[in-house]
Amino acid sequence: NPLENRLWVNLTTDHGVFHQVLVGYVDKATDNYDGLSYDAPKLLNSGYAAALYSKMETNDTRYMIQGKAINSISEDEIIKLGFINARINEDTQFKLSIAQFEGSFLTDNTIYLKDNLLNITHNLSDSDYTFTSGIGEYSSRFEIVFSTQSLSIDDTIIDNNALKIIQLDNDNVQFTVSDNLSIKSVSIFDLLGRALYSLKGTGSSETYKLSNLQNAIYIAKVELSNGAFITKKALKK
Repeated sequence: NPLENRLWVNLTTDHGVFHQVLVGYVDKATDNYDGLSYDAPKLLNSGYAAALYSKMETNDTRYMIQGKAINSISEDEIIKLGFINARINEDTQFKLSIAQFEGSFLTDNTIYLKDNLLNITHNLSDSDYTFTSGIGEYSSRFEIVFSTQSLSIDDTIIDNNALKIIQLDNDNVQFTVSDNLSIKSVSIFDLLGRALYSLKGTGSSETYKLSNLQNAIYIAKVELSNGAFITKKALKK
């Protein structure tokens, strides 16, 4: 049935880690939990090193197989993928790749991977996506999308120049936004995706003491008063 679309995505490492998820848009399935006929939760035993899973809007279960309504796939569709690194050291490269796909929509459309942490949209149809990660669970780091325009409100594109990051004395760093906006929060990550700071704000300019960062490149994800986010790399000297 060419109207039924199925996508298999692999997570691998050089060390032999292998995990696969399947999302299928098939007859009689819904976007909610349909029982084991169409949806298979991910069972994680104590010996796993890393894992990939898909998510539903309606529950917090991790799925290795997720059946969705046959008509849900479109240019606006977003497949949410979660990732767990249980015990793999930081210099290991993980790889996300398309194992296989079938169906007319997936044949005719480009498959993109969004890395929400690094604010990167990667053409997964063209090449695999490699990344590094610290230990932990990253339940909203990755999404599969089918249009570079299908960005949620969280990702409203705002010119990065709207955010200025200035290093002051005594480990203080100043974040300033323009366009009559104010800062709701600032999250600071290292390049491995580990959260280092979670900070609140109220004004258009906020100053924080970031003494844990020394001579390090970091990623600042700033939430604005209109619900949008700006992500920017900076160097703390």
